Parts: sequence; structure tokens; C-alpha cells
Amino acid sequence: MGRFVFDRAIANLRNFHCLKIPRTHLAIACLILAGIIGYFDYVTGYEHSMLLFYFLPISLAAWSANFAFGLMIVIVCVTTWVLADLASGIPALGFWNIGMAFASYVLFTGVVAKLGTLVRELDRRVDGGDSIKRSHKWRIVSGDA
Repeated sequence: MGRFVFDRAIANLRNFHCLKIPRTHLAIACLILAGIIGYFDYVTGYEHSMLLFYFLPISLAAWSANFAFGLMIVIVCVTTWVLADLASGIPALGFWNIGMAFASYVLFTGVVAKLGTLVRELDRRVDGGDSIKRSHKWRIVSGDA
């Protein structure tokens, strides 16, 4: 029973890149995620960094849409992080920290956006070439016989 559920979950994950999410729904979901993470960042205070969790809306935006949309979400997440730290009483803003967070998020966004594009292109080629493979295989078998 447990193995069957696990196999179905893995099969659903393999088709995750095929999901089509409307851009407005994606934007709303990313903004809500950034807001929730920002709230928890505010509640935990500036002593505990929540920067890692901002990768969730950023990766969702970059994978599902494109680099430009992911970059917009990066700006939203960095702004949310800075505002949460200011609201929680950080004594001084570290512009170096802001710049490094922004740079690492942009780099991550580029990698995820490119990976998503490559996976979709590979999927398109495999789906489009499936009938070609079958006919090519048939020609090889019929030529040898």
C-alpha cells in the first residue's frame, strides 16, 4: 500500500513541469508566499535569518514563468526581507548583505529559469520525436529482416 502511494507521488512529480499556471495566479501565489515568509521573518527577528525560505517563491516564479518574472519576485523578496528586518528593530542595515542576497537570488533565478527551459525543451523534443523513433525503429527492423 505504502509503495503504491509513493510510486503515484513520484509519477505526479515527474509531470510537475507540465503544469500550466496562469501568470496572475502565479504572481498572487508568489506574493502571498513572500508575504508569509516576510511575516515569519519579522516575528523571528533579525537575529535569525530566514533568507533561505525566500528561495521558494523565487524558484516557483523562475521555473513556472521566466527569468524576468523571477527577477521581479527577487526584488519583492529582498524588499520584504529588508522591511521585515527594519520592522523587527535591526540597528543598522548592511548594504553588503542586501547586495549579496540580491546577487545570489539573481544567480539562483537564472539557473532555475534556464533549467526549466531546458526541461520543457527536452520534454517537447521527446514527445514530438516519439513517433519518429517508432517509424525509424521499424525501418531498421524491416531492413535487417
